Amino acid sequence: MRILRFLRATAFAALCVGATANAALAKGDDTPQLATPPGITVQLVGKITFGLIIGYNLDRNQQFAYADAKGMTLYTYGPDADAPGKATCVAACAAVWPPAIALPKSKPFGNWSLVTRDDGQKQWAFRGKPLYTYTKDTKISDVNGRGLDQGNWQTALFDPNAGIVFPPGISAEEIPDANGQVLVNAKGMAIYAFDGNVKKADPACSGSPCVSHWQPLHAPELASTVGDFTVVIRNDATRQWAYKGKALFTFDGDYESGYAAAIGLDKKLEPAVVVRYFRPNEISIHPTLGQGYVLSTPKGMTVYRRDAYVYQLGGHGIRRGVPPRPHVGRDIGTSMSGCDAACQSMWHPVKADAKAQPSGFYQLITREDGTRQWTYKGYALYTYAGDKKPGDMLGNDIYDYAFSRDPNKAAERPSRMTAAGALLWMYAFP
Repeated sequence: MRILRFLRATAFAALCVGATANAALAKGDDTPQLATPPGITVQLVGKITFGLIIGYNLDRNQQFAYADAKGMTLYTYGPDADAPGKATCVAACAAVWPPAIALPKSKPFGNWSLVTRDDGQKQWAFRGKPLYTYTKDTKISDVNGRGLDQGNWQTALFDPNAGIVFPPGISAEEIPDANGQVLVNAKGMAIYAFDGNVKKADPACSGSPCVSHWQPLHAPELASTVGDFTVVIRNDATRQWAYKGKALFTFDGDYESGYAAAIGLDKKLEPAVVVRYFRPNEISIHPTLGQGYVLSTPKGMTVYRRDAYVYQLGGHGIRRGVPPRPHVGRDIGTSMSGCDAACQSMWHPVKADAKAQPSGFYQLITREDGTRQWTYKGYALYTYAGDKKPGDMLGNDIYDYAFSRDPNKAAERPSRMTAAGALLWMYAFP
């Protein structure tokens, strides 16, 4: 109970200071590399099956894949492997399979390189494989090119941890609150990196009762360097794993995988992010008392998405109880069924800077007035005029019902994707 009270008190303190977690996530000169360059997005691809009963994607073959700025699926071409650093799909081939041309002034990094084509244009390549779109893909999520030409064309699947070598018992998984891929132990629990000298003093939060809640990630007796992982000998002669020179710990307040409860508890101990996700300047991640971390503006004002209500497991009041369904978000859109002129008197689009470029899970859509708006995982993003201070979530669970006179038919408005004829506003979470 002492730990729970401590965590609650710490969460409240984090809420009051507002940007503490964001500063912690962004600090450091050795910032982890981005998962995607500007102009490369990540989309859920494959056949979509919509169930009126639960409303989720029922096709388990769906996967996340790299896509271009418009969300069109990217592919690799088998014969390119025989010509390293060169794109062999040219001329007539390129007319059907257009190359993924990089934005001006783009620079290679990590798994991402640039291939110079015969016409001088720079084409993105992932792990040395040039990327292409397919002209017969007409909408986001299409994978009509997958397996063509005797299997030479394959979907470029989202693989942010490609190339990272892990010791036994350590891997990396997505932890949304940390906005990236984070090291986890064999049980899937988050691992934290200590920005200090473990030989000089064991890490601790500001003091009791947190001092005893960090456990060193012990390394086997015969363990040695593996990639960026090294072994630290502690004052008590025990061996501990370190990543890029930072000793690694777990936190006993983490009770399930996919979360990192200790974010912001100690400025020297933060999630060991190995690959970070893109986040626009207009979007931040803010702690709340009831729903954990949510998307917000840099000033801490909650950001919302408009979703469709369907009969489903889980619930809107449960933390991350309604996961994003990108196809539903795109279907709702931004105008009539999304948020028309009257709606915008209370719901304000999160607009993008004129020079902003899409990347990762964030895309841009152009509104009727010509301005550009951020979307996240398919959903247009808004703030609510009824929220007056950072942390307010007064727009959460506001419903707009529509009923049909015919009891055998769902209402045509507000969305054809709703079983109950309702749209709701809910906070957007990472």
